[in-house]
Amino acid sequence: MKNKIRKVLENNFRKIRASANVESASTLVPKNLVDMLLLAHFQAEVETQQNIFNYKLEGGSLHIAFCFIQGNSLMTTMAIAAAAALAEISNELGLTISVLGMPYKDYCTKNPYLEKHIFKDIRAVIMVYPASVDLLAPSICASTIFEVHYKGRESHASADPQYGINASDALEIAQVAIGKLRQALHPSDKVFSTILKGGDAPNVIPANTVVKYLIRSQTMTDVKKLKRKVMRCLQAGAIASGAKKKVFVKKKISPDIAYNQNILSCYRKNSKVIGRKFADDITIRNILSSWWTAAWLFMLEKMKMDHKDLQPFLLKDFSSRAEISKISLDVPFICPIIDVSRSPESALFDGALAMAWTAIDLATDK
Repeated sequence: MKNKIRKVLENNFRKIRASANVESASTLVPKNLVDMLLLAHFQAEVETQQNIFNYKLEGGSLHIAFCFIQGNSLMTTMAIAAAAALAEISNELGLTISVLGMPYKDYCTKNPYLEKHIFKDIRAVIMVYPASVDLLAPSICASTIFEVHYKGRESHASADPQYGINASDALEIAQVAIGKLRQALHPSDKVFSTILKGGDAPNVIPANTVVKYLIRSQTMTDVKKLKRKVMRCLQAGAIASGAKKKVFVKKKISPDIAYNQNILSCYRKNSKVIGRKFADDITIRNILSSWWTAAWLFMLEKMKMDHKDLQPFLLKDFSSRAEISKISLDVPFICPIIDVSRSPESALFDGALAMAWTAIDLATDK
């Protein structure tokens, strides 16, 4: 059955790739795909205003969704190709297939698919993300965004400095404190900031300053702990300068991702058959293969570290894709990453084939 899917995919891949490449680059919804023969049997629900792109083929009780981010032609190609390849055998497998195009912006908090409960009956969501490395389970961090406003008292910096309360000093002291804090943070803890307002004139003591912070860590609990530490630094600036501090949350803590291990196991097995190798399957013992391996392992044991603690050093940071985390809490979900940097076309074919084969394994309980 899997060989049959490979042949179907080989015959139709170029057509799907060409259509997705043209349409996804210019529009949110790849409109030409609506008329494609390969998806003729799918029932379409396309709502441009709410950014909904949902193709569904009824075939049985097991409902699997292939997802892509709208505007990403590479993801579109893999999702459409995998679904189209399975269309002819969906009834045989007892498989209902959906193709879902996720809106690019704000779909963690304003995802129309979540609002319409489209995921309610879906038993597995498979999304493959293109990048420059193969990762089976990329670490997608929890995060939060907030603004800090310091309010002081304006005065002339030369004539009446004694009457001023410098909001800029509050900000500078807080930033220095956060800089000192960084040396004691876990490698997965991140604190980013940008100053939105720092003053109006060099000879005027500023009464108002505004800074925006983004903090990330591995889990929601870790983000809360990190935020408490950052807040102490921000309060230090207020106390030292005499300014008042207000915090405005712009984005509540988004959860860390929860991958379904059963689906991951199927995807790993199929990808390895195709010939893909995952960077996060490499263990510390594989990496440290020279004469000083024993010394390294002794040090790691003393520090109680394992390869997951070292991932921030070894792997790229994909925490910017945290908006998909909420979906992973509602439905069994995976989002492996495929390397398209060397041979994009073959990588996309491999990704689509691995997605389709994984769906077959789930349908046949293999």
